[in-house]
Amino acid sequence: MARNAPTLLLLAGLASSLPAQEGFPIALDQGPLICFAKAAGGKPHRVDLYAASCNGNQGGKRFWRNTGNTKLVARLDQTHLLVSSYGEPYALIAVDTSTGKHRILAEGSPHSFVAVHGDDVLYRGDNRWGKGDHYLFARSWQVESARRKLAEPQFDSVPIVRGNLAIGVTAGTNEVWSVSLTRSKGRKLYKLPENASQVQLALAPGAQRLAIGANKLGRGHLAVVDLSSAKTLNSWDNLEIEVSMLSSFTPTVQVGWFDDEHVVSSETRGGGRGFGGGNFTFIRRSIETGEIVDDAPYGPVELHHRTPPLPDDEQNPAPRFEIQTEGGKFLLVEKGKKQPLQSVPKDYRTGAFIRLAPAGAFAMVALPDNPKLVLLYRPHKPPLAVSNVGGMDWQWLPAKRAVESSK
Repeated sequence: MARNAPTLLLLAGLASSLPAQEGFPIALDQGPLICFAKAAGGKPHRVDLYAASCNGNQGGKRFWRNTGNTKLVARLDQTHLLVSSYGEPYALIAVDTSTGKHRILAEGSPHSFVAVHGDDVLYRGDNRWGKGDHYLFARSWQVESARRKLAEPQFDSVPIVRGNLAIGVTAGTNEVWSVSLTRSKGRKLYKLPENASQVQLALAPGAQRLAIGANKLGRGHLAVVDLSSAKTLNSWDNLEIEVSMLSSFTPTVQVGWFDDEHVVSSETRGGGRGFGGGNFTFIRRSIETGEIVDDAPYGPVELHHRTPPLPDDEQNPAPRFEIQTEGGKFLLVEKGKKQPLQSVPKDYRTGAFIRLAPAGAFAMVALPDNPKLVLLYRPHKPPLAVSNVGGMDWQWLPAKRAVESSK
C-alpha cells in the first residue's frame, strides 16, 4: 500500500455528511486550544462549536454545527477533533477541521468516551435499553475500520489508561480489571466487596501498584493490588468517610499515593461531624505494615472529599496564573506579580467568571460589564478576545502533532 494510504482512507472516511451536521473549515496550529459551544438559535435546536489557538492572534472560529446538544471531547491531532453528539446522531464523531468533514466513530456512545490511544479512540459500547454492549472497544479514527472488543467483561467505567494498559470497574461494580491494549486481553485484578459503590482508582508513581477505594454501606474500603501478579498487598475496612449533612454527595474514599510504598486516602476525623465538627484528613499508610504513618487535616468536613495531591515527582509545572480572593471579588494574578490582571465579582449571577487551564498555564475571564466578551490571558502576550458571543462548555485541549501521512 502507498505510504500515504492511511491519509487517503481517512479523507474518504470523513467524506460523508449527514444533514444534521455541517462543518466550517478552519486552520489550527499544533499549540494548545481553547474551545467552546454556543447555541445557534432557531428550530430545531442547534449548537455551534468554536476553537481558538492559545498562542494565536485570532478569536474562536466556528468549525462545526450540530442539531441537538454537542460537546467537544478530545483532540486527536492538529486538525482532527472528537465531538460528542447528544442529538441526532447520538454518537462520537471525528471532525476534520481543515475540511469540515466528519465520520461517525461510535454510534450510541457519546457519554462513553474513555481515551485516545495512538490512532484509536477507546470507548464503552451502547448500553441503552439493556443492549448489553458496555464492553471496552477501540476504533481507529485515522482509517475506516470495524471496532475491536478489547476484553470480555463489560465495564461501568474505565478511569485509567496509561501506556498500553487500561484499568476499569466491571458492570455491577463487582470487580476491577486490567486490559492490555496491545493484546486485547483482560485480567481480573480485584474482587470488590459486596455492596461496594463509588469506586476510585489510582496508580502508584511506578505504575506497578493500584490503589482501590470504595464506599461499603457508608464506610470506606481501601486496598492495594500488585498489577503484575494481581496479588492484594494490603486492605483496610471500616474507614470513616462521612461528609456534611448538607451534602448531596455519596461519601467517597478518594485515593492517591505518597510514593510506591505508601498509599494516601482522604478520610474523616474528629467528633461531632454533621454541620460543623470534624476534619477531612489525608491519611498515609505503609503498604508493608498497614500502619498509619502520617495524617494531615486539610479542612473542615464539607460536601465531599478531595483527591490526595500527586507525589512530588508527578507534580504539574508551577502555574503561571492563579485565582485569589479579596472581599467579594475573585482576582486573576500572574505568578510573581502583585497587580491583578482582572477582577470579577463572586456573584455568579453577573455571568462573569475566571477559569484556569490545567496547571494554570492560561486563564480566561468573562467580564462583569460584558460577560459575552471572554478574554484569554497567556504569558508574555496581550490578552486575546476569544469570544464576543459568550459560550458554554469551555474546554482546554493540549498541543498536538500534525497528522503523519507516512504511517
